[in-house]
Amino acid sequence: MYMNDFCRLFQAISDKQRQKILWHLQEKDCCVSELVDSSHLSQSSISKHLAVLRNAGLVRDERRGQQVFYSLECENLKSFCHEYFKRFECCNGLFVNKEAKTSDIGLV
Repeated sequence: MYMNDFCRLFQAISDKQRQKILWHLQEKDCCVSELVDSSHLSQSSISKHLAVLRNAGLVRDERRGQQVFYSLECENLKSFCHEYFKRFECCNGLFVNKEAKTSDIGLV
């Protein structure tokens, strides 16, 4: 992962409205009209925010009939966080492999 990827990620999540969209998508997949209703922003504004989030790899879209639904890319978000914070020595213990944890206590 390159620095530009991290810059794109942090720029995407630095906006308060995009943070709200991510929190909303954490609960359920949504179409633009649902996000407009919950945020009181215009459709074009929501669409622009979603494009930034999609370009950063944080959301994906899926056409369902006439509507496009957006969902959180949880694995990408976890991967970005892991790759970024593992570079800091003080954060080494934050991301522990679940398999390693269970094998350590004899559950595997």
